[in-house]
Amino acid sequence: MLGQAVGAAALAATAQAQPTGVYEFVQQVTVAKPNLWSAANPYLYKVRSAVRQHDRVVDEYDTPIGIREAIFDADKGFLLMNEVVATVEVSTAGEPAANEVAFELRGEGKIIGLDSGDTQSHEDYRSNRRKAFNGLCLAIVQSTGKPGRIRVTASSPGGMGTSGMSLRDRARATIEAGYRAFRIDASAGAPVVDNVFNTYERVRVVAQACNEVREGVGQNGDWNVDLHQKFDYPDALRCCKLIEEYEPYLVEDPTRDEQFLEDIPKLRQMTTVPLAAGEEWGQRWNFNRLVENHDIDYNRCTLPNVGGITEFLKIMAMCETHVVGIVPHFTGPISTAALVNCLSTFPGPVLFEFNYGDRPIDYLPECLDFKQGKVYPNERPGLGATLEMKLLKPIGEVTQPIRGRLYQRPDGSLTHW
Repeated sequence: MLGQAVGAAALAATAQAQPTGVYEFVQQVTVAKPNLWSAANPYLYKVRSAVRQHDRVVDEYDTPIGIREAIFDADKGFLLMNEVVATVEVSTAGEPAANEVAFELRGEGKIIGLDSGDTQSHEDYRSNRRKAFNGLCLAIVQSTGKPGRIRVTASSPGGMGTSGMSLRDRARATIEAGYRAFRIDASAGAPVVDNVFNTYERVRVVAQACNEVREGVGQNGDWNVDLHQKFDYPDALRCCKLIEEYEPYLVEDPTRDEQFLEDIPKLRQMTTVPLAAGEEWGQRWNFNRLVENHDIDYNRCTLPNVGGITEFLKIMAMCETHVVGIVPHFTGPISTAALVNCLSTFPGPVLFEFNYGDRPIDYLPECLDFKQGKVYPNERPGLGATLEMKLLKPIGEVTQPIRGRLYQRPDGSLTHW
């Protein structure tokens, strides 16, 4: 049962605390009949560590853990929970370091998880696709236990089955497939070796990549670049000035998130490239200054981050008032369907970051409509999506209502708690 204690341990110890001191205490807790973690059933327990002083809790920390067994056997290989699994690592050498990698398995096995090492990625590990991180991507393969050969194929399509093509040719193929624009990030142009990202040198690499992309999309094609918060103001300004002649549709996240309110207004005065920001922000008060002062040309807010449809509609109204377009950050397919319905009523410019293409999603027999690089609303009720609950596994539940004080003014309007 969720929320139920399954074990406890206490240790009486005395230590003279020092500002930089490190103290190690060993405790053992026995969990009877534990719910074991596996890729198919990623069950997690929460270990709560508390420091008490005279029966008063002075510090507390929660650590999520999974109870499992992993063994490297000389004959059988890597075993997870006594089942044979294997890891497949691929490199997108010669491709953009953040290119999407698609995995396909044939034979007596299944792919039970994907990873790239990117701690900021929100992609589902159960998918068959993953964006590479610094050119690398990892698949975990589990055998069915039956004899036979397992074949794993990894391809880096770059959005349009363009593996092996130059950056110029990939950009051209994307536009020819009907997409509105071709997108790259600050890792394009050359691999990031040993995770060393020299921002001063990378500016010139990005500028050259942008030149190739412009040649690929042609004079009338659109493209954009996500600098991915990798640059501080001086290098961000250098990069924006160098790529002005290639006329990007937008430049996203030119500096770090915490520097936006100070740096983007200055960039707006120093460069002609359209600027976009806001994908990590969750309330309209975060970016209302940038919108109202027209320091950004496109708001990157996305529906789940801002709390739902009602709040998103308020942000749409704010952007419409100040003539700022909306390019929502990519999200899950159901939220994307909600975005299509919301933004189909927005009178300003809209561009979707969409990475599902026309591949089917097993738990969504019906979702948004995608044709030749475009997403469309449909006539089905609600969001137009049908969810197959039998294919989903619950990972948590809320069984008790949240109780708190909600104060009201005499007229019934809400004030702070």
